[in-house]
Order: sequence, then structure tokens, then C-alpha cells
Amino acid sequence: MRYGVTICSSSPSTHSSHGRRMLSRSLSARCCHASLSLAVRYRAYTTEPLSRPLPVIKSQHNQGIVDLLVRSLQEEESKASANPFKIQAFSKAIDSIRTLDRPIRSGNDVHAVQGIGPGITARINDHLLQLYTAEADRDMEIYKEIVKSRCITMFNDIPSIGLKKATDLADAGCLSVDNLVSGRFNSMLSAKQILNVKYAHHLEQPTTRQQAEDVLAFCRHHFDPAFQFDLVGEYRRGITSLTDIQIMVSHPSFVHIPLPPDPSMAISSKKETKPKAKTKRKKRDDEGPPTNVLYSEIIPMLHQTGFISDTLTFDATSWTGFARLPGRDDQWGTVFERLNAIKNTGGDFRRVSLNIAPQRSLGSAQLWLTGNAKFEKYLCYRAQRRGLMLNAHGLWRWTASRGSAPPDGDVAGAGGDDGAPHDGGHWVLLRCATEEDIFRELGMAFVDPERRSLSAAFRVPKVEYEVDEV
Repeated sequence: MRYGVTICSSSPSTHSSHGRRMLSRSLSARCCHASLSLAVRYRAYTTEPLSRPLPVIKSQHNQGIVDLLVRSLQEEESKASANPFKIQAFSKAIDSIRTLDRPIRSGNDVHAVQGIGPGITARINDHLLQLYTAEADRDMEIYKEIVKSRCITMFNDIPSIGLKKATDLADAGCLSVDNLVSGRFNSMLSAKQILNVKYAHHLEQPTTRQQAEDVLAFCRHHFDPAFQFDLVGEYRRGITSLTDIQIMVSHPSFVHIPLPPDPSMAISSKKETKPKAKTKRKKRDDEGPPTNVLYSEIIPMLHQTGFISDTLTFDATSWTGFARLPGRDDQWGTVFERLNAIKNTGGDFRRVSLNIAPQRSLGSAQLWLTGNAKFEKYLCYRAQRRGLMLNAHGLWRWTASRGSAPPDGDVAGAGGDDGAPHDGGHWVLLRCATEEDIFRELGMAFVDPERRSLSAAFRVPKVEYEVDEV
């Protein structure tokens, strides 16, 4: 499937000839005293990309940058596997920069411009730096500003280093990622930031599906069949270039299922039942790791076998850190070789997440860990509309009576997440061993993981609902 860009003088249709909704973005361009409304339409098609060049989009103050972004748009569109989100991002950036009433001197000038993200800011900085480097009579103040802006953009792209910290580093004289990796500026960084800097060059590289499969094979090889390992997250959604590797683990010895919170918070009040896209992990800096099988067997074994290198964060059921990619099984080498490579940061490293789930919660855990966040929010909304609550541990129904549990569920216990009893009833964990069971309970047809990133197809109405994750 190919993505094409069509520019026309009429308003775009909201549907393609195949009946699929198209993304549209209007670009108004002024040439002399006339204005021309251009519409960039994205549609799926199977023919070759357009060979004719796009017409010039005029900009009074930033023509060079607009031309750069138009070329980037054309290059992305011509790829065999064009990324529609990048195409949309370039289109928005062109529209925003074209209408600016001032020239852009550095990436700092576009931080507050709507539609300009870090990636496009970096392109603009590189473009301006190249121009100013070639000028013999360049303004050194502007040149220094561009160099600083370029550094800030690079640092801000490193996980856990925000714009303020990136600016502080640039002000302190840190002018490259290599400067950061050298350790000279560690006094300005937290322990978590130091780890992300250590692997910054590795995180710049995308993770392939093959690399994720190699990691899965390595994990399965070192544990007996009672340990079940499965790839989730972006991999399961069919993404070709992954930001990290997410693995779901289960074992018969891990059976604890945390109870949902008080039902008055989870179901009754719409104001307090809005699904959260992300839930912050509880900080456990003053505590050791939990004692379940993830921390007593899985993490230690993966350390000892030369896979895990550093820990970023952990909580009761999930661990996130860095690991050395093992490669295919004929490339593993010996344990000594792998441990020595980790010691010297040799090889390729990636961010990995390990999440353990009780076997009775595998359906909901797989659903939750597959994502994406907007799809989870939509499912929480569907559950709330049916008087249920969905979280990573299961699909729950609050039974007001203290009588016996209904035949289609298990009484998980009375009370909230601290186990305190409620006089009004108890939570019932519905028997949803698979994702299919959950979709059926929510009155939905099964949604293939590859379609769960289509957020426009699963949109919560404007009246927002929230279900707290526990």
C-alpha cells in the first residue's frame, strides 16, 4: 500500500474512491496579490508515487525552510512504506511556517509554533547551520544561537531530559551528545538521566521486529516451559520500527490479582472515571524490588546470562531497563563474552520492559500491554457504559449484595486495593481468559492488534470518562 500526496485547487473529499476516510490539510499560499487554496490529501493507492514535482508554496520570510520541508514531504511520500503520520507532520509544519510573519533564525524560534516537533526542529537547525557555515561574513551571534538550539533539540530528544535541562546543559557548555556521554556533565543529571545518556546513541537507532524476536527467543531459551514469554506493545500492533521491546511474562506461581479501588471512585462518578492514557509508576527509591517470581528468578537469570545491563524503573509487576541485543542464536557467544561486552558497553543496547501477569488475568494484561493508550481509553469507556471496570488485571463487576457470586465470574475478594471490606458488596472478576472474551463482554467484535493504533476509529465521546488503573 502506498501513500500519495495530491495537490488540487478544490476542497478535498472526505472519502477516497475506496470508501476510506482521508486525512486532509489545507495549505493557503499567497503568490503576488492572489491567494490560492491548496489541499494536501492523503489517500491509499497501489500505483507508483507522483513523478511531477509539487508546486512551489510561497513564504514571505522562510522560503528556504518551506522548500526543505516540501522536499522532505516528497521524500517520505515516495517511500515504499510511507509513514502517514510523518506526512501529516510535514504538512502541518509547512502550513505553520509558511504563515509566520518573521524569519526563523534558529530552532529556538519555532519551539512555540504549533505543529513543529523535535524532529522537524532538528531538520531546521541542520539546514540553518549548513547555510551559516557556508557564509564567509556570517553573523557569529546568530551562528552561536543555531548551534545552541541544535544542541538543545538533541538533548531534549533523550528520554527524561526535558527542555529546561537541555537548555541548562547547553548554557553550561555541553554542545554534543558525546559531551554528555563522556560524563563531564553528570553532576547536572539524575541517576535516571545518566543511564539514558549512557545509551543515547543506542536509543537513536530504531529496533527492528527481528531484534525483538531474537530477544524473545533468548528469554525462552533460558527458562523452562512453565515461564510464558510473549511480545506485546508496538510489536504486537504490527509496527515495523519499534521504540522499545515490551514482553509479557506469566508463571503458575504468580497468582496475585490486586483488587480495584472503591466502586464509588471507579464506576459511580463520571467525573472521577476518566481513562488515563498513562499511569505514573510509584517511586520505590527507598525500597528493594518485590519478591515475586519476576524479581526472584527472571531478572536475576537475565542478568547472569548477559542480557540485562541496567535498571531504569520497577514496580510490583513491571521492570524497565536496558539490555544488550543477543542477536540470532548462532551469534549469542558465551556467557563470559556477553557479560564482558556489557561491562564495556559493546554491542547494541535497547530499552526493554518485562511485565508479569497472573494467568487468570492474561486476557486483560495482553489487551492492556498491547495498547495503544487511546484504544485502552475507548475500551474503558465501553466498560463503564456497561457498569463494568476494565484494567490491566481484568474486567470487573461490582456486586452490591454480599450474596454468592454470579455464575459467570469469580469473587476476587471484598474491598478496595488495600483489601479493606466494603459493607456494600464485593468485586467480581469476570472470567475473561482471552482478549476475545473481553471484547464479547463489551459488546464488540474482536479488533485485530494491527488496527488498534487507528485512534480515529475508537474515539471516546466528548463527555469524558475515567477508570483509574490499579
